Amino acid sequence: MNIHLSKPGGQREGPFTVEQINRALAAKKYQDTDYWAWHEGLTEWVPLHSVPGITPAAGMLRSQSSEREVTGSGQPAETEVMSAVASDTAAVSCAVAPAVETAPPPETEDAPEETSPPLREQLSSGMQFAALEEILMLTMGEGQSTSRSEVTTAMLEAVTGEELQTVRQQVPRRVLAHCDFLGKLREGGPLPETAWRALAKLNPQLVQQAREGLFRVCVRSYPVETGEMASLFFFYNKQKL
Repeated sequence: MNIHLSKPGGQREGPFTVEQINRALAAKKYQDTDYWAWHEGLTEWVPLHSVPGITPAAGMLRSQSSEREVTGSGQPAETEVMSAVASDTAAVSCAVAPAVETAPPPETEDAPEETSPPLREQLSSGMQFAALEEILMLTMGEGQSTSRSEVTTAMLEAVTGEELQTVRQQVPRRVLAHCDFLGKLREGGPLPETAWRALAKLNPQLVQQAREGLFRVCVRSYPVETGEMASLFFFYNKQKL
């Protein structure tokens, strides 16, 4: 099986064999959470660690993608879901994107070129940029460094479909740092109430309106270069969609 690898907003690399990738993981050239993968038979990109036959090196931290139900007082916010297996407009998906990796990819072998869906399209919200009213960020680390992260930049551009400069000029953004509970988002289950309370600290009126069903909320969670988790919440006004 020939596997292509990619990072958010990055170029497709490969193809590689399962054996090549497992050798690189064993040598700790990178982790199985550093890349997304595609091979013939898949309809979309999936986390590398979910590919059958991929064996992570011992002691490596594995980030999981999951779907989460959004609950609140009144009608739940309509949310966009990104999942390798299903979609549900009553849930929030925390899609874990790989961190930037400086180590080179494994050596390639000649193999037939395959056509795979671009990762950027898989991360996209699929909603009109003009309807995006605000972006809220929660991070386990420092707010300034996470906001300036190359991974955050790639995620913002992939989800919105716009260049970073355009996003900065047209969409208000707020960030709340040192949100230690973000690590629990990888464990599955409903989006914790602590996350909603944290978002309300940034913009209580916006969050309340979202929980009342006035906004569609797209959520992307991912590790930055330091390995600390961050979550981006994109609030789309349903009246403008």
